[in-house]
Amino acid sequence: MTTQIIRRSFGVGFAVVAGAALALAGCDAKEEKSSTSAGAAADTGRTVVSEPAPQLPWPPVETGGMGQSGAPVGLPAMGSPVPQGAVAAVAGGERFKGEGISWVLPVGWTQREASGMRYATLVPAAGPEVSVTRLGGGGGGMLANVNRWRGQVFLPPLTEAELAASLKEVSLGGEHKASVVDIVGPKGRILGALIPVAGGQTWFFKAQVEQDEKMQPIIADFDTLVSTIKIGG
Repeated sequence: MTTQIIRRSFGVGFAVVAGAALALAGCDAKEEKSSTSAGAAADTGRTVVSEPAPQLPWPPVETGGMGQSGAPVGLPAMGSPVPQGAVAAVAGGERFKGEGISWVLPVGWTQREASGMRYATLVPAAGPEVSVTRLGGGGGGMLANVNRWRGQVFLPPLTEAELAASLKEVSLGGEHKASVVDIVGPKGRILGALIPVAGGQTWFFKAQVEQDEKMQPIIADFDTLVSTIKIGG
């Protein structure tokens, strides 16, 4: 009987000791984890806090929507990084005077400031917009430029002998002239004018569409636009 009591007491005591040991180990583990997190926070010099990332509006447009430049209010106006300089917006019927060039917008057209490589963008009431760009070095020459545009609508290149027949020359006064092309191919249509000027530079006025019929609304106005261009201001 005494032996059984001793064994039973020993078992109960062992269980109590073992439970206490496990509890102590758990506390040590928690303290170690807490100490590790605190150490990481101390190493980075900040408090570790788990919060959802803030949801910021994009683009960051201020109240008021789009500015007169066509860029969201609060952002740089389109055309500000363009090396040729910013181009002021004008309305149809007004003469725009740029850097060594001027033109009159057809009635009903508007003009946006420069953007990217463009010097200006001319926007008709209907139909495709007209991009205005200026390249140095002649852009590769008349034949190279016309063939580049032909390639964009999946047409084969012309030879030097064939080039003249594809151009319509428009006098701009003095020694300057615009070479107008109307290129219709399997993959669209390009209406453009190329104007070589002093210093080896060339001005390009270009409209492009994927469907031939979408060019129709601006054909007459494009011819009018080209006839108003003056080189030298």
